[in-house]
Amino acid sequence: MDGKVKKKSNQGNLPAVPLTKATIVTAASRLIDQGGAKEFSMRSLAKAMGVYPTALYWHVGEREQLLAAVGSRWMRGVVPPAMLDDWESWLRDLSHRYRAACHRHPNIARLIGNEIFNGNSGLYIADGIIAHLVASGIPDSEIVNSYNALTGSVVGFISLEFAQLSENHNPDWAVNAAAELAGLDARQFPYLVRYMDQLTDRAFSLRWTSGVEKPLNESYEFLIDLLMDGIKARAIHQPEK
Repeated sequence: MDGKVKKKSNQGNLPAVPLTKATIVTAASRLIDQGGAKEFSMRSLAKAMGVYPTALYWHVGEREQLLAAVGSRWMRGVVPPAMLDDWESWLRDLSHRYRAACHRHPNIARLIGNEIFNGNSGLYIADGIIAHLVASGIPDSEIVNSYNALTGSVVGFISLEFAQLSENHNPDWAVNAAAELAGLDARQFPYLVRYMDQLTDRAFSLRWTSGVEKPLNESYEFLIDLLMDGIKARAIHQPEK
């Protein structure tokens, strides 16, 4: 015996690092990255950090507040500097930065539509998007619809792209799915059969590989082009200065 005793607190073993909001957010981000949102809870985080859940609540508040903080950290660097004189480049840059962040941390990105997007980070993105839509010449009466269409299209595409497709399926699911598509009746599904060579494992509802492993880059670029073309078509042309 060397006489050393592992120090304990009344909340269990002391954490390996000081318990602060920053260290909790870092640990939560790591836990979500590793196991996904379904495996994440304040209890599982407390166990990983060697403390009781009450200690976490004292530093970061409720679970929703912690996830908002995780989202804020995840979105650092996503919003580019304002470019009101070149709104299209700004919106394209934002869309690519946002997707890149999702690709780096897909498990965190999967929380976007549920809890993460309610933090201040989401407000900064929303304000920036609206500012550049106004700069594009979109009429004030169409700002809300334009914002919803743009945001919903980008976030929805990415959510589908990085969805976990085979989580609850057996190991042969991919093989079975491919065989099912290859055997479709052309009389019942004429257009699916006609374009199956292009669609197989490359189109939503017809794939078994997540975008984490097989990104839908070409389709995403096509989406952004469509959105930009749509904004320009709806915009009121501003007089040249």
